[in-house]
Amino acid sequence: MSSDGPTYKMGSTGGQALVQEKKGEHTFEKLVLVHPTAKASCEIYLHGATVTSWKILDQELLYLSPTAAFAPGKAIRGGVPVVFPQFGPGPLPQHGFARNSLWTLGETKVVQATGDMSTELHLEDTEATRAVWPHAFRLTLTVVLKPTSLSMQLRVLNRNPEGGSAFSFTALLHTYLGVESIAKTRVFGLQHARFVDQLDGGAVKQQDSEAVTFPGEVDRKYLNVNLARVNDGGNCELMLKSTGFRDFVVWNPHVKKTAGFSDMPPEDWRKFVCVEAGVVQDPVELQPGQAWEGAQGLSIALLPEVQSQVAEKAMQKL
Repeated sequence: MSSDGPTYKMGSTGGQALVQEKKGEHTFEKLVLVHPTAKASCEIYLHGATVTSWKILDQELLYLSPTAAFAPGKAIRGGVPVVFPQFGPGPLPQHGFARNSLWTLGETKVVQATGDMSTELHLEDTEATRAVWPHAFRLTLTVVLKPTSLSMQLRVLNRNPEGGSAFSFTALLHTYLGVESIAKTRVFGLQHARFVDQLDGGAVKQQDSEAVTFPGEVDRKYLNVNLARVNDGGNCELMLKSTGFRDFVVWNPHVKKTAGFSDMPPEDWRKFVCVEAGVVQDPVELQPGQAWEGAQGLSIALLPEVQSQVAEKAMQKL
C-alpha cells in the first residue's frame, strides 16, 4: 500500500490500516478499511477527508485521476471530495475549503455481528478558515463500509457562541463513479425532475427522457430528488440514495473542458460520471448550536433480468 514506511493499526478482525504515503515532496496519510468478509474495501485520505477508492470483489467502483495533484491546498481529482461551505464559484475558492484541508481521524468501529465498519473524520475552523469565512464550525464525515455498500454522512455544527451569528452554506459529496464508457452510461431515476442547466445560463428545465445520457458535456443540478441509478452497460447498477441532501448534481466535462484540466489525462472524461448528493440550490442556515446532517448511500446490485437468469440457473441445478 505504501512505498515509504507505512504504519498500521490493525484490528483483530482484519479491518484497518493507517498508511503514510509519499506523493512527490509531500507525505499524506490515508485510512484503509477492509471488510472482514474481504468482499469490500475503501481508502480515505485525511487530506480533504477524500474517499479515493471503493472496491467490491477487487473491482474499483470510483474514479481517481492517475494525475491527481497531491499537494497541500489542492483538491484530489476523483473519489469523493467534500464540498463545503460553498458549491461552485463564489466569494470563496471553487467548492470551498473542506476538500483542501487536513482533517483529523476519529474513532473506527466494527460491528462484531456483521463485520461492518465505520470511521469518523473531523474538521474544525482554524485561523486560516476564519480569515475567509468568519464562523466557528465542526464537520464530521462518517464513512460506513458494508459488503455491497458504502455510505457517507456529513454533519455540520455551528459552533458560534450563543448570541453569535448564524451561517449559511451549501455542501456536496462530489462523487466520481468509474464507468466502462461514458458513451454507454445512463443515469436513471430522474425522469420528471426539475433541473438547473448550468450550461444554459442556469435555465430551469424538466428531465423528460427516462435516462440522462452524455453525448456532450453535462452539468446539471437536479432539484428535490434523493434516488438515482447508474448503469454503464454492464450486468450491475449502482444505486444512490440520499437523506438530508435535497439535490443531485450530474456532471461530465467531456472532451473540451477536460483539455483544460492539469490533473486529469485528456481522454479520462470517458471513464467516469459524477452523480453527487448535495444541497446546492438553496443554502442551509444554521443558528449557533444547531446541527445539520446529510447522507449518501452507494450500493451495487445485479440488474433484475440478470437476477432472473441467475435464479433460473440455480433452479436448474436442483
